[in-house]
Amino acid sequence: MLKKEDHKPNLNNAFVVAERDLGLFQLLDPEDVDVDFPDEKSIMTYVATYYHYFSKMKSGGIGGRRIAKVMGQVMDNEQLRLDYEAFVSDLLEWIETKIVELEDRSFPNSLVGMQSAVTSFNQYRTQLKPPKFVEMGNLEVMLFDLQTKLRANNQQVYVPREGRMVSDITKAWDRLEGAEHQRELSLREELMRQQKLEQLAAKFDRKASMRETWLTENQRLVSTDTLGDDVAAVEASIKKHEAIETDIKAYEERVMALTEFAIELSEEGYHDIARISRQNESVTELWHQLLALLTSKRRRLEASMGLRKVFQEMLDLIDYMDEMKIGLLSDDYGKHLAGVEDLLQKHSLVEADVAALADRVATLSASAQKHADDVSEEEESYRVDPGLIAERQEELNSSYGELQEFSSVRRSRLEDSLGVQQFCCDADEEEAWLKEQQQILDQDDHIRDMTGVQHMERKQQGLEAEMIGHERRVESIVESGNGMLLSDLFTASTIIKPRVASLDKNWANFRQSAATKRQRIEQYQFLYQYIADAEETVDWLSMMEQVVGSSEYGRDEYSTQALMKKHETIEEELLNYEKVISALQLQFAQLAPEDKSESVSRMEPRIAELYTGLLDTSARRRGELKGAWERHKFWRESELVESWIADKRAMVLSLETGEDVVEAERLRGRLSALEVEVRAGGEGQVERIDGMARKLLEGGHRDGEEIETRRDHIKERWIEFLELLQRRKAEAAAASGLQEFYHTVDETIKWINEKAVLLENSRGAEGKDLDAVLKEQRQLQAIERDLLALADKVGTLNADAKSLSGEHPESADGIGRRMDELNRVWKDLSDQMTNRRAQLGESGNLQVYLQDIVAFQAWLSDAYIRASSNELPSSVSQSEEKLKQHKELNAEMNAYTPTYQNITSSGKRIIPDAPAEGDDLQAEAKRRLVAVESDWAMLWDAWEGRQELLIASLAYQSFKRDGEHVEVLLGEEETYLGEGAEGAGSLDEAEVWLKKHEGFEEKMAVHDESVNALMEAGRKLEEEEHYAQEEVQRIAHDVHLRREANRVKAAERKAYLEASLALFQFHRNTDELDDWISEKAAVAGEETYRDPSNMLQKLKKHKAFEAELEANKPRLDAILETGNALAEAQPDSASSIHGRLDDLQSHWSNLRGKSMDKDRKLSQANDQGEFSRACADFSSWLSDTMSALTSEDTGKTFRASII
Repeated sequence: MLKKEDHKPNLNNAFVVAERDLGLFQLLDPEDVDVDFPDEKSIMTYVATYYHYFSKMKSGGIGGRRIAKVMGQVMDNEQLRLDYEAFVSDLLEWIETKIVELEDRSFPNSLVGMQSAVTSFNQYRTQLKPPKFVEMGNLEVMLFDLQTKLRANNQQVYVPREGRMVSDITKAWDRLEGAEHQRELSLREELMRQQKLEQLAAKFDRKASMRETWLTENQRLVSTDTLGDDVAAVEASIKKHEAIETDIKAYEERVMALTEFAIELSEEGYHDIARISRQNESVTELWHQLLALLTSKRRRLEASMGLRKVFQEMLDLIDYMDEMKIGLLSDDYGKHLAGVEDLLQKHSLVEADVAALADRVATLSASAQKHADDVSEEEESYRVDPGLIAERQEELNSSYGELQEFSSVRRSRLEDSLGVQQFCCDADEEEAWLKEQQQILDQDDHIRDMTGVQHMERKQQGLEAEMIGHERRVESIVESGNGMLLSDLFTASTIIKPRVASLDKNWANFRQSAATKRQRIEQYQFLYQYIADAEETVDWLSMMEQVVGSSEYGRDEYSTQALMKKHETIEEELLNYEKVISALQLQFAQLAPEDKSESVSRMEPRIAELYTGLLDTSARRRGELKGAWERHKFWRESELVESWIADKRAMVLSLETGEDVVEAERLRGRLSALEVEVRAGGEGQVERIDGMARKLLEGGHRDGEEIETRRDHIKERWIEFLELLQRRKAEAAAASGLQEFYHTVDETIKWINEKAVLLENSRGAEGKDLDAVLKEQRQLQAIERDLLALADKVGTLNADAKSLSGEHPESADGIGRRMDELNRVWKDLSDQMTNRRAQLGESGNLQVYLQDIVAFQAWLSDAYIRASSNELPSSVSQSEEKLKQHKELNAEMNAYTPTYQNITSSGKRIIPDAPAEGDDLQAEAKRRLVAVESDWAMLWDAWEGRQELLIASLAYQSFKRDGEHVEVLLGEEETYLGEGAEGAGSLDEAEVWLKKHEGFEEKMAVHDESVNALMEAGRKLEEEEHYAQEEVQRIAHDVHLRREANRVKAAERKAYLEASLALFQFHRNTDELDDWISEKAAVAGEETYRDPSNMLQKLKKHKAFEAELEANKPRLDAILETGNALAEAQPDSASSIHGRLDDLQSHWSNLRGKSMDKDRKLSQANDQGEFSRACADFSSWLSDTMSALTSEDTGKTFRASII
């Protein structure tokens, strides 16, 4: 019997029956079918055998028809799936093929080819792509229909495999759209490039034709040779050539611009670049030929001009040298030295000019010779006659030779005149100096001291030094005068001889006066040196007398000792000064008799008297200083001894008796040691002081009474100290027994307190459990045994206290206070022991309650830690997870609420409101109950606080996530804005850049929505006073700053792009107008006025030409106005813009000038034609009239005669 739950047996039975009864082979195993997702193809294959079997039956029952229907639907669905996959494969293959075709960038290199490529691309977009788009939509409908039929047939819903889904088709289509868009951009860009190249090539052809015509005409103009026969004519030719050269040089930029056009076409790969290159080379060759003609003609003009200038300079130089010869023939040789020197300086300048003329003469001669020799074949026809050049050279050299001879003769005569005038001047100077110095030597001497002598000595030394130099100069002057007398000068010798004799005589007299003056100065020096030395000796002896006679003996031992050493130095200095006095006596003996006046003679005995007295005073002071030093030494020693006794006395008084036995014994030992120490050291010091005082008294010291009083005072202080030491030793011995009693009492009180503490500490284990109670009873028994021994000890101490009070009445109060304290602590310990015995049986009821409340407190502590955690999540997902955990904690707290209610109710029932005093167990239970109530309320408060914190954290993390997203958007904007916009090299590229920037601004507007949403969220968090308010403000502030910065940069970039576009438009308009002006300039330069035929028609045509120029003047004005505005708005490009404007205005002015010149010449030509015709008509009339007048026909009738 079949069972529904037996899957595999049922399947196996069905397979067996089908094979046995229907002849259908078993294609499947039960394990293949009894799975969640069997293989659909295998199932359909097996089920199809049923379909075919039943379809072959001649009479099908209801079951067969149903199976056939089901199988038909299954097969239809399968076919629909296969069709879907086939269509998808074909569509994806077509898409991939088209993507490859669209990504191909190998475009034709011509405008026609690119136009054909654009046509093909448009055909793809309008004819091939739309059917495929419809097919893609049909596929989505087909998949939806298939999935609907499968659901209706209860079959598994068909899901296309990876790569065949609708989303995959959409992605592939998006890629196709992207490739199509990129293809369109590339085609448009390449088409624009080809159009630009064609326009550039047409512009090149037009300009190349204009350049060739202009270059050919200018070659013809430059080839004409008109040099000139003189400087003025050559200068006129040069100026004309320079004007032509300037015009041609200005045209170089246009020729180079044509080359740049060719280079640009070559770099861009223009298809007909070979023709462009040939035409460019032709124009370049014409340009170079024109430049060569210019250079050649300038060289010929410069050579001709150079030679004409050389000839002119030669003539000018000869005239200049003739003028110089007139000055050199003058008879003026100077009347005095300054005049001669002035003439010599002037002649030196003339000689320098003559010497300088030599280079100029040589240069001019060489230049002329160079023009005669270095003549090329090209310049042979313009060569000057070499004989003319040689004649000019000979005339120039001859004139210069005469000038040199005249200059040499005048130099010789001026130097002779200078020698005579120099001798007279030098002789006058020496005579004046001798006269002046002789007057100084003859003056009276007014000398009163050594300073005057030194002053006279310095003056005399200066004079003698001057005499040495003047002596050599006098000898030189005399020798020079004698030499002049021997030579044959044109100056009279009577002037020199008397001047030489006078100078020799005056010099000899002056030397004798100087020697006399030197001898008198030496006598003055010796006299006043003795007086100065004697006065200095008297001053020194007087000063030393004050020092030696001082009453200062020092304030202490050290200052007195310093005075003694100083006095020894003074005595040594006094003994050494005896040599100075002996030398002074010898100096007095050597004085001249007339110099030993009364005042000088009194100095010698006075010095001897002062010196003897000073030696006596010095010996007396030495003894007084030694006595003062010995007194100071005694006083110092006595003060040291007294200070030492005072220190030891203070030490003895500072030693206290102490409050225990150890300190008392220590005091006795210290006093004994101190006694030995002071007797060993102090007695020797006191005896030394006594010996020093006795020695001073025996020597009869002037302070003997004061010294004796000081000695007795030291002895008294020593005896008093020894008596104090003995009293302190006796007091220390008496205090030792009493301190021992105090020590015993303190130890006993300490022991009792320790037992009380031990008894008190045992109270804590009382109520925990039974073992603890038994343990505490055993501790109490041990304490009781110790108390029995303590009772005996207390009794003994009470007896000792009575005995000591009698022995030490002064300490009876202290002993009584100690014993009262001992008896009190003993009574307290006994009472405490009695109370503890009574409390041991009352501690069992609270144990179970304490265990429960301790367990609940443990859970409370753990829950509170979780609820009060300050950990903040760092992301949105963590915030959501933390909130989930927090809600789970809330559920756990609700589950523990009954436990809390049971503990509080039980505690109020078991624990009294006021626990018994000393019952630590009840107090502990009461404390824990209060803590549980407080902790429970704190737990709920902490949970609510944590809940608010996590909600706020979730809001903050969401804000941060949005902020990071916004920062990514702003970063994309900054990346775009950080790219350089200087890549636009043409007008078309500038327009593309501007359109791209407009698209970026639209994207920025979309980004602003996200930024505004973020700023609004930040504002709400600030209003709620969020815990991370500062960080929110910082993020919002940074985003706001970055957005504003991007807006500013975007505006600047747009302004830059618009300015760049305007600049390119300006350059394009300028180039177009400049080309138009160039074309019109060529027309205006045509010399049609030279052909007199049709002159009136040409004039009318030129008027129309001028009307066309005037019609284009607003175009020029508009460009100038635009250029000035651009220069003002773009200072960096101002120089370039102004340069273009200046060139444009220059070209326009040149065009207007040429037009006006042509108009004037056409008008003149027309007037000339009219005049010629009028003359011809008049000549014809005149001829007719003359013929009529000379005719012999007088008429046949009266009427004919009148006519």
